[in-house]
Amino acid sequence: MDQLSEAAIEQIEQELCRRLVASGALGAEEELLVFDPTNLYTFIASSNERNTIARRGHNKQKRHDLRQVGLALLTSRRFQLPVFHHVYGGERPDAPTTRELAENLRRRFAAVLERATRVTLVYDRGCHSDRLLTLFEPGELHFVCGLQAGRYRERLEVPLAALGELAELPGYQAKRSQVTIAGRRYTLLCVRSEAFAARQLAGFRQTLAKALRQLAELEGPLKTGRGRRTKSALEAVVAEILKPRQLKRVLRVEVQGSEQRPSLSYQLDEQALAHLEQRVFGRSLLLSDRHDWTDAEIIGAYHALNRNEQAIRRAKDPDYLAARPIYHWTDQKIRVHLFCCVLALLLTHTIWKRAAEAGIDASPERLLEALSELDQIELVYPPAGGGRGRPRIRRHLGQPSDLQLALLAALEFDPEQVGTTPTSA
Repeated sequence: MDQLSEAAIEQIEQELCRRLVASGALGAEEELLVFDPTNLYTFIASSNERNTIARRGHNKQKRHDLRQVGLALLTSRRFQLPVFHHVYGGERPDAPTTRELAENLRRRFAAVLERATRVTLVYDRGCHSDRLLTLFEPGELHFVCGLQAGRYRERLEVPLAALGELAELPGYQAKRSQVTIAGRRYTLLCVRSEAFAARQLAGFRQTLAKALRQLAELEGPLKTGRGRRTKSALEAVVAEILKPRQLKRVLRVEVQGSEQRPSLSYQLDEQALAHLEQRVFGRSLLLSDRHDWTDAEIIGAYHALNRNEQAIRRAKDPDYLAARPIYHWTDQKIRVHLFCCVLALLLTHTIWKRAAEAGIDASPERLLEALSELDQIELVYPPAGGGRGRPRIRRHLGQPSDLQLALLAALEFDPEQVGTTPTSA
C-alpha cells in the first residue's frame, strides 16, 4: 500500500475510465453521471495527530462520536459504474467539497469523455451552491440538482391546481418556471409526488401527536400548581419539543407568567396544517440548465440519485466490498483502502451489467453470493507413464447451480471446464 501514491491512484482510475468509454460501457445512455458524497466512520484515536483526513463531523450513520472520512463517488446512471472518486476530510460540508472537486471533474471529463458537453451531472441539494454554477461555462457541463425548500418558497407552495399531471410519470405533478442566478437563466421545477406526500403526512402526524402528548404532560402539573419548573427552563423544554421540522408552523405555544410560576398554553392551527398537507408535503424543487428536457426527463434524471445511494450502501457492505470498517490510520493507507473498495464496486457492477445484458435478473448481492458459493476442485494426477515430468491438473466446478452456470457463461467462462451436471438454483 505504501507504493501507491495519490497521483498513481488518479492515473489508474483515469485509465480504467478510458477503457469503460472505449468498451461502450459509458455509451449515449450513460451520459448522465451521478455525484454523491458520503462519510465513513473510523476507530482512529482522538489523540492521533498524524492523521489529517479523519475528522469529526456530521456522520450519516449517527456515529458523531467517531472520526470520519469523506468519500465522494461519481457513477453512471444505469449500473452505477464508478468513474471518479475523491477522499476528503470528514469535517467538511458537502457543498464546499463539491466546489473544490469541480476542477477535477472538468479535467476528468476532458481527458476521458469526448462528449463532455453532452454530459449531465446530477447531485443533491446538500451539494449545491450558486458559486458551483459559475465554475463551468454555459453548456460546458449540464446539470440537474435539488434546491433547499426555503430557497424559492413561493414557487414551491403554489396551489395544487397550478401543478400539471405528468402522463409519463403517474403520481407526479410539476410546474415549470425560470429563474436567474448569477446572471444566468435556469429551469426551475416544482415537483409533487403523491406517494412522497402520503409518507410525509403519515410521519408528520406521528410527530405532531407526540408533541401534543408532551405538551399535555407539561401543562398538567403547571395547572395544579405542582410544577416546579422555572419559566426559562420551561421555555427550553418547549423549544426542544418544537424542534422537529414544520411543528412551529402548526403549533401555537405560549409560555407566560413569572419566572417562578410560569404557565403554558398551546393550540393546533388547523389552517396551517391544511396548508402543509396541500402545498408542502410531497414537494421538492429541481434546478437544471436542460431547457430542452421535458419535466419527466428532469425528474427521471434526479431519481438516479436513489440508485446511487444503493451503490454507496453496497460499498459499505462488510461481507464483500467492506469500505467500512476502516482499520488503517494513516492518510495514505486510508486512500488506498478506499480505492480498493471503489475498484471492487466497479468489478461488482461490471459483473452485474454483464449479467443483465445476458438476461440474468439478479441483484449484485445475489450475484456475489452465487460466485462466493462456487467450489473449484483440482485433481492432481502423476505424470503420464510414471515419468518425472510435470503432474497433470484437472479442474472442475463442484455442482454449480443454474444461476452460477448462466453467470459464468455471461462472464465468458470456458464451459469445457464445467464437468458436472447442474442443479437447480
